[in-house]
Amino acid sequence: EYGTEKPDWFDGNHVDGEATLGENIADEGGMRFAFQAFEKSHPTERKSMAAHRLFFTAFAQNWCENDSKDSAIDALWSDEHSPAKYRVLGVLSNFAPFSKAFQCPLGSPMNPRKKCELW
Repeated sequence: EYGTEKPDWFDGNHVDGEATLGENIADEGGMRFAFQAFEKSHPTERKSMAAHRLFFTAFAQNWCENDSKDSAIDALWSDEHSPAKYRVLGVLSNFAPFSKAFQCPLGSPMNPRKKCELW
Protein backbone atom coordinates (compact mmCIF):
# COMPACT_ATOMS: atom_id res chain seq x y z
CA GLU A 1 0.00 0.00 0.00
CA TYR A 2 2.73 2.49 0.92
CA GLY A 3 4.55 1.65 -2.32
CA THR A 4 1.86 3.46 -4.30
CA GLU A 5 2.54 6.80 -2.61
CA LYS A 6 4.21 9.35 -4.89
CA PRO A 7 5.53 12.37 -3.02
CA ASP A 8 5.05 15.47 -5.16
CA TRP A 9 8.66 16.50 -4.54
CA PHE A 10 10.19 13.24 -5.80
CA ASP A 11 9.83 13.68 -9.54
CA GLY A 12 7.28 10.90 -10.07
CA ASN A 13 9.06 8.16 -8.13
CA HIS A 14 7.40 6.47 -5.18
CA VAL A 15 7.98 5.22 -1.66
CA ASP A 16 9.60 1.77 -1.68
CA GLY A 17 6.89 -0.17 0.13
CA GLU A 18 9.04 -3.29 0.45
CA ALA A 19 11.95 -1.41 2.03
CA THR A 20 9.63 0.33 4.51
CA LEU A 21 7.34 -2.65 5.22
CA GLY A 22 8.68 -3.52 8.68
CA GLU A 23 8.41 0.04 9.94
CA ASN A 24 4.98 0.50 8.34
CA ILE A 25 3.75 -2.58 10.20
CA ALA A 26 5.24 -1.22 13.42
CA ASP A 27 3.48 2.12 12.89
CA GLU A 28 0.13 0.39 12.31
CA GLY A 29 0.52 -1.81 15.41
CA GLY A 30 1.76 1.08 17.52
CA MET A 31 -1.36 3.09 16.70
CA ARG A 32 -3.65 0.25 17.69
CA PHE A 33 -1.87 -0.32 21.01
CA ALA A 34 -1.61 3.40 21.79
CA PHE A 35 -5.31 3.91 21.09
CA GLN A 36 -6.24 0.98 23.35
CA ALA A 37 -4.10 2.43 26.14
CA PHE A 38 -5.63 5.87 25.57
CA GLU A 39 -9.16 4.53 25.91
CA LYS A 40 -8.32 2.49 29.02
CA SER A 41 -6.50 5.32 30.81
CA HIS A 42 -9.70 7.18 31.76
CA PRO A 43 -12.55 5.14 30.28
CA THR A 44 -15.45 7.51 30.91
CA GLU A 45 -13.57 10.62 29.74
CA ARG A 46 -12.14 8.90 26.64
CA LYS A 47 -15.42 7.87 25.03
CA SER A 48 -16.25 11.20 23.38
CA MET A 49 -15.46 11.82 19.73
CA ALA A 50 -13.83 15.11 20.75
CA ALA A 51 -11.32 13.20 22.90
CA HIS A 52 -10.69 10.79 20.02
CA ARG A 53 -10.14 13.66 17.58
CA LEU A 54 -7.66 15.23 19.99
CA PHE A 55 -5.78 11.91 20.26
CA PHE A 56 -5.48 11.56 16.48
CA THR A 57 -4.50 15.20 16.03
CA ALA A 58 -1.73 14.80 18.60
CA PHE A 59 -0.52 11.69 16.77
CA ALA A 60 -0.36 13.54 13.45
CA GLN A 61 1.37 16.58 14.93
CA ASN A 62 4.08 14.30 16.25
CA TRP A 63 5.15 13.75 12.61
CA CYS A 64 5.14 17.39 11.47
CA GLU A 65 8.44 18.22 9.80
CA ASN A 66 9.84 20.52 7.19
CA ASP A 67 12.74 18.84 5.38
CA SER A 68 14.66 20.31 2.49
CA LYS A 69 13.97 18.67 -0.86
CA ASP A 70 17.48 17.18 -0.98
CA SER A 71 17.17 15.75 2.53
CA ALA A 72 13.74 14.30 1.79
CA ILE A 73 14.92 12.66 -1.44
CA ASP A 74 17.98 11.22 0.29
CA ALA A 75 15.77 9.78 3.04
CA LEU A 76 13.41 8.27 0.48
CA TRP A 77 16.34 6.24 -0.91
CA SER A 78 18.09 5.42 2.36
CA ASP A 79 15.60 5.45 5.24
CA GLU A 80 13.66 2.33 6.22
CA HIS A 81 10.78 4.61 7.28
CA SER A 82 8.18 6.08 4.96
CA PRO A 83 8.16 9.90 4.80
CA ALA A 84 6.36 11.36 7.81
CA LYS A 85 3.34 12.48 5.80
CA TYR A 86 2.70 8.94 4.62
CA ARG A 87 3.32 7.48 8.07
CA VAL A 88 0.38 9.60 9.25
CA LEU A 89 -1.91 9.14 6.24
CA GLY A 90 -1.18 5.42 5.92
CA VAL A 91 -1.83 4.62 9.56
CA LEU A 92 -4.91 6.79 10.02
CA SER A 93 -6.62 5.87 6.75
CA ASN A 94 -6.45 2.21 7.79
CA PHE A 95 -7.79 2.81 11.30
CA ALA A 96 -11.58 2.68 11.64
CA PRO A 97 -11.75 4.68 14.92
CA PHE A 98 -10.11 7.61 13.09
CA SER A 99 -12.68 7.49 10.29
CA LYS A 100 -15.46 7.36 12.85
CA ALA A 101 -14.08 10.23 14.96
CA PHE A 102 -13.77 12.54 11.94
CA GLN A 103 -16.84 11.16 10.14
CA CYS A 104 -14.88 10.41 6.96
CA PRO A 105 -17.23 9.17 4.23
CA LEU A 106 -16.78 5.52 3.31
CA GLY A 107 -14.74 5.28 0.14
CA SER A 108 -12.91 8.58 0.76
CA PRO A 109 -9.08 8.71 0.93
CA MET A 110 -9.15 8.70 4.73
CA ASN A 111 -11.75 5.92 4.94
CA PRO A 112 -11.14 3.48 2.08
CA ARG A 113 -13.51 0.56 1.68
CA LYS A 114 -10.60 -1.86 1.85
CA LYS A 115 -8.37 -1.29 4.86
CA CYS A 116 -5.13 -3.02 5.75
CA GLU A 117 -5.68 -4.59 9.16
CA LEU A 118 -3.03 -6.79 10.71
CA TRP A 119 -4.51 -7.40 14.14
